[in-house]
Amino acid sequence: MGKRIISQARGHGSFTYRVKRKAFKIKSKYPRNLSGEGTVIGMMNSPAHTAPIAKIKYAEGIFYMPAFKGMVEGQKISLGAGQADPGSILMLKDIPVQTLIYNIESRPGDGGIFIRSGGSSGGSATGLVIEDNFELDADALERLEIGRGESEAIALTVKNTGNKFLNGCYISADSGVSSWISTNQIESLSPGQEADYIFTVNTPIDAEEGDYFVNLNINCKEASLTQRYDISVVGGEFEIILLSSARDGTKLLVNYAAESFADVEKEISMHYELIDSKQNSVAEGDVDKFNLGAREKIEKSFEFELPKNSVGDYHLIVQASDGVDTGRYEQAVRLTNKGLTGFAISDANLRAISWFGVIVLVCGGIYLAVKMIRRQISLRHAGEKHKRQFITIDLKS
Repeated sequence: MGKRIISQARGHGSFTYRVKRKAFKIKSKYPRNLSGEGTVIGMMNSPAHTAPIAKIKYAEGIFYMPAFKGMVEGQKISLGAGQADPGSILMLKDIPVQTLIYNIESRPGDGGIFIRSGGSSGGSATGLVIEDNFELDADALERLEIGRGESEAIALTVKNTGNKFLNGCYISADSGVSSWISTNQIESLSPGQEADYIFTVNTPIDAEEGDYFVNLNINCKEASLTQRYDISVVGGEFEIILLSSARDGTKLLVNYAAESFADVEKEISMHYELIDSKQNSVAEGDVDKFNLGAREKIEKSFEFELPKNSVGDYHLIVQASDGVDTGRYEQAVRLTNKGLTGFAISDANLRAISWFGVIVLVCGGIYLAVKMIRRQISLRHAGEKHKRQFITIDLKS
C-alpha cells in the first residue's frame, strides 16, 4: 500500500507535524524602515521554523530574521543600502543579477513571505523572475481643525514604493466634502522617490460646525491609492468677514459682513487695532454695538481717524464677541498719500485747496479775457493803417 510523502503529511496536520502555539512567540520579519547597519547578536532555534532564527540589533531596536548559511554571531550586515554581501537587506532593484536571495517581501513592509524555509534560495540564476511592481504609499494625515470661511494648505507626502516609474501622478477628491479640496499639482515618480503634494482646504462661511471627511485619491497612469482625510469645522455662533479697508480722506473706512448661525438674536461688540510695520499700535478703539438676528447675514462698516502722515503697510486686527464666543480677524492694509506732495491733507487743508483752486481759475479767466481784448484792438488798428486810398488824375491836361 502506498504511503503519503512528507509534504502531504505536513499538509494534513497530524500530531507528528503540528506545532504548539507557544512556538510562534518569535516573529520573524523586517521592520518597515531600515537604514544603517545591523549586528547579529544571537542565533536561536525556533520549533515553528525550519531554519535557525538570527537576532539582529540595529539603531532603533531588535528584530528577527531567518539565518543564512554561514551567518555567525557578531557579523555586521547592511540595512537598506550598501553592498550585496551575505546577509544584507536591500531593495530588489539594488541587488545585482544572479545574486542568491531569500526572505522576499510581497509588499513593502510585510516583513518577507517568500523563500523562507531552510535550504531554499532564489535568484536569476535559479530561475527567479521579478515582476513589474507598481506601488504607491502615502503618509497618514492628521485630522484638520479649521474655522468657517478659512483656507489652509496641506502637504501630503507620496512615495513610489514599487520598482517601476510612475507617470502623471496627481491628487483628486471624491465623497464627503470633495468640493472643499483644490489642487493642480502633477508629478512623475521614479522608484523610491518621494514628493510633497500641496492641496488647499477651503471651508465655506456657512459650513455647520462638526466633523466631515473626504477621500483623497493619488492617481498615476500605472497605479492609484485612496486615503480618507478627516476635517473638523470649529467656530462660534457668529462669524465676521472683513471685506475691504480703504482710506477715506483722513479716515480708514472698513467694510465687513456679519453672519449668525444661532437661532436667537445676538448683540455683537467689536474692537479694532491698527498695527504698523514695526508692530506698533497706531490706532485703537471700539465699534458701536449692533444686534444680529437669528440666522441673519448683514453688511456694515465703521471708520476711524488715521494718525497724521499714515502711509505704508499696516495690519488691521478686529476682535468681535457676543458675550460667549470671541473671534479674531485680521487684514493687511496699504495706505497711500492721496493729495499734494509735501503735506498731509486734513479738513482745513482741503478747504484751503478748494479756495486756492477757485482763485486760480478766476485769475486765469481774467487773464485770458484781457489777452483776447488786446488782440482784437491790435488787429483793428493794423487794418486802419493799411486801408486803400484813391488818387485823382487829370487826363485832359
